[in-house]
Amino acid sequence: MSSNTATGALASQTVSDESAAVRRKAAEKCQFVLEALYDSFNGYKQCAADTKDTAMRLLFDKIAASRADLIIQLSNVIRVDLGVEPVTSGSALAGAHRTWIDVKSWFTDGRDKAAIVTEVHRGENVLIKLYETAIEDPDIVLKVRDFLHEQLKTVKEQNASVDVFLLPDVKSPNLWPVKVKCRIEEEKQTALLLVRKYFALENNEKTLQIKSVVVKESDRGYIYIEAFKSNHIKAACEDIRSLNVSNLQMLPIKGMTDILRVVKTTYRIKKKGSWVHVKRGIYRDDLAKVKHCDMIQNMVTLKLIPRIDYTKKRGELRRTSNDQSDIVPEQHQGFKKKNCFAFKRLPAKLFDETAVESAAGQI
Repeated sequence: MSSNTATGALASQTVSDESAAVRRKAAEKCQFVLEALYDSFNGYKQCAADTKDTAMRLLFDKIAASRADLIIQLSNVIRVDLGVEPVTSGSALAGAHRTWIDVKSWFTDGRDKAAIVTEVHRGENVLIKLYETAIEDPDIVLKVRDFLHEQLKTVKEQNASVDVFLLPDVKSPNLWPVKVKCRIEEEKQTALLLVRKYFALENNEKTLQIKSVVVKESDRGYIYIEAFKSNHIKAACEDIRSLNVSNLQMLPIKGMTDILRVVKTTYRIKKKGSWVHVKRGIYRDDLAKVKHCDMIQNMVTLKLIPRIDYTKKRGELRRTSNDQSDIVPEQHQGFKKKNCFAFKRLPAKLFDETAVESAAGQI
């Protein structure tokens, strides 16, 4: 009886040791996240103190206050749920190698907002990566994993909110639509002509005062030129006959982001055995069945009822019918002009092997 009691006590102690080891590993990952939270809190707080931009200071103060709340919440989880005393400062790596931004130098040497936002994202990506590593760790209990997931959602939202400083303001160059007198889809060539002119006069006294040239695929017959004044646009478009600058109208600030927004279009390939409708060609609106999908080549093989012209001669019969060199045309015989836009839609019929062979076709 005493032997069984000793064995049970030993097994209980082994399970307890394993559970403590798991909690220590989970606490270690959470401690790394907590240190990075301290780094981001100090970084945003210093950003708010060093910047001269009022909007940027208000946003950085708001994010710093939110990071302070996240620090308190995560510290309580580490202390109560994992049984470990949480750290109370940032990482030593941040102090030695500046894993978060060196805000003092960025705000004092005249860097623009885009460079500052890029550096903020670089520091925030370190924190996000630590969160994701901790969440994917199998030693993290479900309760702590859900808690970290909620905090990660907040961090990503705050990281995305900094992009508001990339939007144009009243101090940014304006965007001007310029009408292009050219064929369809030749707007890019006109824009390249303007870019070449810019580089040709770059080191000249008559250097162009434009900032960029934008061609939007959906706006046919227009290009967009970025500059501060309309006179800069007119000087740049001089001697380029295809550009009409008679009625220049500046785009509003809110409309500039719509011009530069890129919408990614994704096409979902149907699975094998599914039914689809054909959009274009002689099989337009016909029902077809997917036979094979090649994801690498982005191609789909369809099975449908064919539309074959069995009256069209092929092979030897075609060469015989076309041998009309000895025929002399009658006088006053009218010639009917062929309509290049005429489209003959053949009827959908099942494949007829006999009809193909009668037209000298090969199967």
